[in-house]
Amino acid sequence: MNLPFDLVETVHDVNGQPFTVNTTEADVFCSLPANLQQILRDAHFENYLDDPEINDYVLGILNKFQSLDIAEYLPDNNCWILTSKGLLMRQEIFGF
Repeated sequence: MNLPFDLVETVHDVNGQPFTVNTTEADVFCSLPANLQQILRDAHFENYLDDPEINDYVLGILNKFQSLDIAEYLPDNNCWILTSKGLLMRQEIFGF
């Protein structure tokens, strides 16, 4: 799959643990709260909204965030949100 990113960064979570993110992961992280369609648009995949491979890739990122306890899925709203830990991380990393 040819994805539109080439930058990998190492950042630290609120517990000081390092992990790497690519620009797509950063775009997905910064787009929350949102549903999958909006996340795809915010992550510059607007031309791939119906591509199952891209959808699975972005869902994999969201599941990774969920496993790190920085995001969660709200099925009643069909929306992904940042947890309190994720909100704190976004403030520390991106300043908003």
